[in-house]
Amino acid sequence: MLTLCGNHDLYCGAEPFLSLIKTLRQPGRYFAIETPGWRIVCLDTSLASYSLLRGDGRLDDRQLEWLRGLLNIRDGRATVLLSHHFIRSAWGKGSPILHHQLSEDVKNKVFSWYWGHEHGCAAYKQDGFGFYGACIGNGAFFKKWEPPRPELSQPAWYAKGRCECGGKDGPHFWQHGFLELELLPQKRLLERFHLENGETFERRLPE
Repeated sequence: MLTLCGNHDLYCGAEPFLSLIKTLRQPGRYFAIETPGWRIVCLDTSLASYSLLRGDGRLDDRQLEWLRGLLNIRDGRATVLLSHHFIRSAWGKGSPILHHQLSEDVKNKVFSWYWGHEHGCAAYKQDGFGFYGACIGNGAFFKKWEPPRPELSQPAWYAKGRCECGGKDGPHFWQHGFLELELLPQKRLLERFHLENGETFERRLPE
């Protein structure tokens, strides 16, 4: 089992999370997993945030240098990023600092990027960002459901149902769910989004 840090994990400071990764014998708060065809790069976008609730993502300088080094390796592997914060969304503008740090580095160097934080669930095409993406943050924390904002990056798919476990307030919130990601031969990915109402959405990448 491995874990990444989100802003909610740091409300009591960093010590509980740092203790957890020691218990899990995780290599660090950011790390990479490599297969013959893939490099899964797992980022900590929370700890370096300046805000009290760490709602705005940021990479510390050492991590940013490490990431750029990985992105410049030419060994035939395709790169997938995992993080808590994001730079593209149909519901918000994302982290301006993270966008400044990464938008040019990841363009056409990252195959896909998966993030949380928004507590919704949506999949995006490459569009002008140069990578496929998905928000898979539809976990336990309730957040009011709303449609995509037309002036922002539009999703190829998003969860349209409502939470079924929130009592009288349930119809107002995003459903719970998760993403199952399968690495396929010839540098292809299969995304399966599983929602609490039994709905499953599948997408094969590249499309």
